[in-house]
Amino acid sequence: MPSAEFNGIEDETEDLHLYLDRFSAFQQMIDLFCEEHPVKNFRFQLHKLPNIQGHSKHIKTDGNLRCVAEVSFQYNGQNIVILEVDTSDNKKPLSTRVLSLKDMNQWNQTDRAKVLELVVTQCLRWPKGIFKNISSKNSTLNHPRMDSKRQKISESELKNWSTRLSTIFINKNKN
Repeated sequence: MPSAEFNGIEDETEDLHLYLDRFSAFQQMIDLFCEEHPVKNFRFQLHKLPNIQGHSKHIKTDGNLRCVAEVSFQYNGQNIVILEVDTSDNKKPLSTRVLSLKDMNQWNQTDRAKVLELVVTQCLRWPKGIFKNISSKNSTLNHPRMDSKRQKISESELKNWSTRLSTIFINKNKN
């Protein structure tokens, strides 16, 4: 079974590794999922949201760039992409998005860039219209609750998050 380690992140630029810690809970959830499910061709990437004139959501309130974590793999014959936007500044909650893509090549060539652009222009909202065109199924995955005292997500919440991801795939196979 492929490892879900994030050591070999494919950076678009040399500084993207600096943003990785913003996605630690997401990474832990993906690790749990991959430990329990036979995924193939696992890949983890970080992308900066594009700077689009007249829009500011590509920057967080602290002035740092806003990034998106993308996990892609094959599972049960499906091309899966999971997207997680950095909302660590609490500007706006945005659930994790799980896509079963129709065409992985088209995603890599044009669709990803269009989705990221729309996230910015639609003020940190998922662009549902495009998802209907590029995926056979797409779902949201709500984030786990954070322990407000310790500012950390408990192991049981992470496990529950991973279980909810598994449930999405079970429900996809029933359709």
